[in-house]
Parts: sequence; C-alpha cells; structure tokens
Amino acid sequence: MKKLLLALILAWILFTGCVQEPEEKPAVLPANVEKVSFQTFDGVIIKANYFPSSAEQPVGVILLHMLGQDKSSWNEFASKLQENGFTVLAIDFRGHGESILQDSKTLNWNKFSETEFNLMTQEVASAKSFLTKKGINEDRVFIAGASLGANIALNYAITDSQLKGIALLSPGLNYKGVLTLLAVRKIVSTPVLFVASNEDSYAFSSAKQLFNETIGSEKQLMLLEGKGHGSEMLKDENVSATIINWLKEKNQ
Repeated sequence: MKKLLLALILAWILFTGCVQEPEEKPAVLPANVEKVSFQTFDGVIIKANYFPSSAEQPVGVILLHMLGQDKSSWNEFASKLQENGFTVLAIDFRGHGESILQDSKTLNWNKFSETEFNLMTQEVASAKSFLTKKGINEDRVFIAGASLGANIALNYAITDSQLKGIALLSPGLNYKGVLTLLAVRKIVSTPVLFVASNEDSYAFSSAKQLFNETIGSEKQLMLLEGKGHGSEMLKDENVSATIINWLKEKNQ
C-alpha cells in the first residue's frame, strides 16, 4: 500500500509540473520598474516586468516563473537583483499572466500539449533579444528559472553557449514533458547552480541527479532543508543572498 501511495504521488507531480497558485498580486509595481512587451518568433505577445540598472556595463538576468504563476512572483527577488546592479527581465510565459495572445488566438496553459510547453524556450530567446536591444552584451546574460521555468532555462541553455550562467530552482527530470536529463549532458561551458529543498523530494532527487550528470561545465549544488519549492525558497533571505552572490561571482 505504501509503495502504491508513493507511486501515485510521483505520478501526480509529473502530471502537474508542480503547479503553484499565484500569490495575490501587489496593487502597484515596485519602484524603478517598467511594464514591457515583445513578440516571440511564433507570434506570441510576451508581457514582462523590466528592472533597469544604471550600471555602466549592465549584466542581465532573465527570470522564468513556475507553472501557474506569473512574472509578479519574482518582484521581491528582482528588486534585490536590481539593487545589486543587475538589469532584470521577469517574463510571463505563454498562456500565463498577461501573455495570452498569439495572433487572434487566446492562450491558456491548462490546455497546452507537451509540445506547447517546450515552445516556451522561444520566449527566452526573445527575452534575451530584448535585453541586447537595451544595450546588454549577448555574453552578459544570466537566466534563473523555478520549477518548470528551471527546465525551460536548461533546455534553452543548450542552444546558447554565450550565457553567463543558469540558476535552476527545483528543477525536475520531467515537468509537463519538458525533459532535462539529455539537456544537462549537453551543457559544456555554462556555469550551473542547482537549488532544491529536501522536503520537495522529487525536485531534490532530480537536482542531485542532474548535478551528477553535468560533466563538462562548472557546477554547484545547493541543498536546503524546509525551504519549499521553486521561487518559494527565495523567501529565505539567506537563500536569495547566496544566489545573488553566485551571480556576482560568475560575473567576474
């Protein structure tokens, strides 16, 4: 019976992709933030929050949210990154938040196929293009993703060897058909930070396995206790500070 229960729990995790209900949105955006939009190669209008930096040689960070959430889930962390000199772009994935239009079609992630979830790498490419148009060099961009966003970040990274690094919060071997095991084996030069908390057993075991499978690139594994799933872990000041310090270190 215990084995059957465990199997059902794991099946539910794989099916849902660790859906997180979005927290109540703040009435206003944080200070020094712009609402922006851009288009993917397949015509999806992506909405994003842009946190510009006044640094002479700005470094960009693209933030990718969890399934069922939106760009506002990053507000606090994005503001901290901005305070530390980074230019930040937190996007709404297609079918999430305000990114719901593709030509004349309305998108809803609840109705997506696995193919449509894998297409989310396109918004990462378009987000990076947006940052380069803002004056950030192509080789001065990081990506941080949570849960499904971590899987998308990893799959995008194998197409872009110029990334400064990727921070993966609660990655999974399979979220909504977005697979990571083969992808992580193709990472050859991009520094990777894996972060997971022990009570989140699927992401915890996935992060350890992905870390072990990363052969050709600089890597770091950050294992936590009782900190939750994905971007929830950033509620702990020490966790967010450690990730920001990692970004700074890789930027040197």
